[in-house]
Amino acid sequence: MRMSVYALIVIRSLLVFNGLALTIVGFALGVFMERPAGLIFAAGCWTAAGALFGLIRFADRMYDSRP
Repeated sequence: MRMSVYALIVIRSLLVFNGLALTIVGFALGVFMERPAGLIFAAGCWTAAGALFGLIRFADRMYDSRP
C-alpha cells in the first residue's frame, strides 16, 4: 500500500495530538473525579494514549519504507 508523504504526516500528527489530548484528559480525570473511579478512568486514558504513542513508530516505519 502506497501512501503519499502528506497522508503519513497527517496520520502521525493525529496520533501525536490525540495521544496528548488523552494524556491531559486522564490527568484531569485523576485530579477532579472521585478517587477510585477517577483513577480507573485516568489509567484507561493513559493506556489508550500509550497505544497511540506506540503507533507513531509504526507510522514512521511506513514513511521509511517508501521507495
